[in-house]
Amino acid sequence: MSLLSVSAASTDFVEVEVSASESPVGYPVSFAFPTSHALSDDPATTWVGGSWRTDANGAYWAQCLVGPEGVVDLERGLYLMYVKWELGGQKPAACAGTLEVY
Repeated sequence: MSLLSVSAASTDFVEVEVSASESPVGYPVSFAFPTSHALSDDPATTWVGGSWRTDANGAYWAQCLVGPEGVVDLERGLYLMYVKWELGGQKPAACAGTLEVY
């Protein structure tokens, strides 16, 4: 898993590369940043909308705008990032790494 870092004072995209057999672009993608570090143990976990980006090599990146002017404003700390998306009839969800807000 990767470690991403963002400042609590900035609004930036956090991005996660997604492996998919076909393009997920155009399908919904969501992120969760549970405070207990365990998605299933935190009833306050909410999913927020994300978007897709494709790079020059054709890789798919799920992204979420984090910060005071983003879709989610997180306090300083460490968060496990979860991402889920839809692709046809599939709805994969996975832990995508750790986000450090400093």
